[in-house]
Amino acid sequence: MVAQLKHPSSSERRVGISGTKPIAGHTMGSAGAIEAAVCARAIHRQEMPPTINLRNPEEGCDLDYLAQGPRPYPVNVALNINAGFGGRYACLIFRRYTGR
Repeated sequence: MVAQLKHPSSSERRVGISGTKPIAGHTMGSAGAIEAAVCARAIHRQEMPPTINLRNPEEGCDLDYLAQGPRPYPVNVALNINAGFGGRYACLIFRRYTGR
């Protein structure tokens, strides 16, 4: 998956990656709800939120992390992955409503 994110096919643009934890911190049980709202807002506004406080990614971490602030982006699908204590995981995929 990481290889596809680094080198999408020639017809696709590079995939932006954003994290909300630096903004909201450890919100425990509400993290999923906050991230769901961020995903819906990104689709609605066609803008990806930043990953704040990311200044110098580790060597080899060369994905598009949106470290410099929010960016206009054609967001049609957003993936929200949550990992909880005790090995609990949840994933939500949001898609732009097209009226169909």
